[in-house]
Amino acid sequence: MVKLFWEADGGIPQRLEFKYGYTDFNADETYTGLTEDDVRSHPDRRYAATRFDNIATEHHRTYLKYLVQPREDLSLEFAGYYNQFERSWYKLHDLRDLGSVHEGILTPAGQDLLMGSGPGQYRVRDNAREYKLYGLQFQGDWTVRKGAVENLVTFGARLHYDEVRRKQRNDTVTQDATGAVVDIDRGEDGSGGNRKQESRALALWVQDRISWGQFSLTPGVRYEHVDGHYTDYASDPTDTKTGGGDGTLGVWAPGISFTYNPTELDQIFAGVHKGISIPGPRSFIRSGVDPEESIGYELGYRTRRNGVQAELIGFYTDFDNLIGSDTGLSGSDATNAGEADVAGLE
Repeated sequence: MVKLFWEADGGIPQRLEFKYGYTDFNADETYTGLTEDDVRSHPDRRYAATRFDNIATEHHRTYLKYLVQPREDLSLEFAGYYNQFERSWYKLHDLRDLGSVHEGILTPAGQDLLMGSGPGQYRVRDNAREYKLYGLQFQGDWTVRKGAVENLVTFGARLHYDEVRRKQRNDTVTQDATGAVVDIDRGEDGSGGNRKQESRALALWVQDRISWGQFSLTPGVRYEHVDGHYTDYASDPTDTKTGGGDGTLGVWAPGISFTYNPTELDQIFAGVHKGISIPGPRSFIRSGVDPEESIGYELGYRTRRNGVQAELIGFYTDFDNLIGSDTGLSGSDATNAGEADVAGLE
């Protein structure tokens, strides 16, 4: 990772900042767990059918920012960013005639195949995917003072594009009664899933921290508009289109927080905020998955005494339209999975 910046010497405060990062990763990691008995007796065990499991990734990330303060009460930031992530996760997918891994391990034949002590076939899938995103963002801070009241207004906008391209491959491994691999039938690229998803998004936000004396109130709101598109291709290298669609989503996320400082060493604070999680294009266009939403509440107190800082927070979050999937059970399509309540003390 390299990060460079230049700041003007005198005149209007301004800064130009550049960052580039690169990661190359390779691990012989598996997606397959262990039976409960093995967890208890051999927690470090690795089943023979996962011998080919490997994940390799390559990641490029960069941004260019320009920050300027044309007036004492106004600061602006302009940024462009680009991110690319590519992965090849080659891992055990199923036990062919015996079904999925979790189904097959419940049978003696499946256990023998999985553990390398019996014959059969299993399939290894190359979960090959490429992710790209880029965009432009503008944000600013504007301070307005009128008498004893100060407003710090934060505002901004972002234009964003992202895509995911998957072109997965299924390979079939044949194993003999001794557990030795006698054949590997390499499948065609795309045989394990072939599709593309794209999103174009506009985000707008504004927040105002209103301070007077010992009090501050901070209302704010964010709006997200997403245009999504997906394309399904045939399960082969031809990239023959078999389906697709377009759709849009628009979501508001407001919030408000409050603080009170009875002394210079104590603070009482509270907040109510809406949270959102937007499903992928294929999920909301093809499967009708709604955005996940939550309302979070918090109430807290923090203090400093004799070099010790302490904080106590009570929180409650009400989730609706939870987005989940049954990956590892029978599929991997996203779905709305109901509601949840989370509460606690910290």
